[in-house]
Amino acid sequence: MVRSFTLLAWLAFMAAGVWALGLHRGALPPYTGVLVLGWIGVAALWGRALTLWALPPGTGRAAAELGDPTTVWLRQAAALLVLIVVTAALTMIGTASGQGTLRAVKEAGPAVTSGTVVEVVKVRKRYERKTPRGYQSTLLLQTPDGTRIIAREVNTPAEPGPGKTYPVLWAPSAPALGGVADPTGNVSKFLNDRWGWTATSWGWLGGAAVIYLALALTFAVIAGAAVLHRLAWRPLPQTVQVVVVTVVFAVLHPVLTGAVEWNLAASPIGGLALLVTAVAMPIVAWKRSIDEL
Repeated sequence: MVRSFTLLAWLAFMAAGVWALGLHRGALPPYTGVLVLGWIGVAALWGRALTLWALPPGTGRAAAELGDPTTVWLRQAAALLVLIVVTAALTMIGTASGQGTLRAVKEAGPAVTSGTVVEVVKVRKRYERKTPRGYQSTLLLQTPDGTRIIAREVNTPAEPGPGKTYPVLWAPSAPALGGVADPTGNVSKFLNDRWGWTATSWGWLGGAAVIYLALALTFAVIAGAAVLHRLAWRPLPQTVQVVVVTVVFAVLHPVLTGAVEWNLAASPIGGLALLVTAVAMPIVAWKRSIDEL
């Protein structure tokens, strides 16, 4: 039963992560598939933890003696793989949900047009690591039919001024919502609702992989196969793990449903919570195994 719950959780979280990594900025919530799969994974983890508590001492809690260490390392590799995918997906969801104006415009019926700057309402220099990277502005734009709309957070390499023209996404039926301007001319990308991994998806996945392989895998090797084996069958650390996962996913729930635009779970902080748990558990188990000698 423990192994069945473990397999179900792994499959659910892996499927949810792969799905989330294929969301584009044009895909608006609710992300029902990711939501359902995520809660199935959480439920399966709770089933695993409760089953471990229900096992009488001396039977499944120690899962007999350590057999082939290769099996332990394969199980650890599978756990790291799903953690890498889920961590990357947490950040990708925040990127996909987009800013409030974009969501409102798409829901009202979007159209792409050109907008000429009538007034620069606000402008500031934009920095990355203390290096100037252009300007971020709030602009009053005029469309070819004379309608005036506000575009916020417009990033341009040069300081914008009256008379400049930029492609803009807006809702003709609701100009008061404002628009999303993109000086690169690729504003149509926000209309892309299809599913598919992009360079951004692979980038987040690669970043998460580097972190986990550098930290979690290192400490897993230090702990050793025997400690990892015992850890997998002890109810207390498994319960701590499922509590952390449940909290992270509960905070993420409003993002998946579209109730809020962004929160901590839709950033690297959610993945950081999972990373800290994944790294801390082998360290604690390793220290306890030394104390028991």
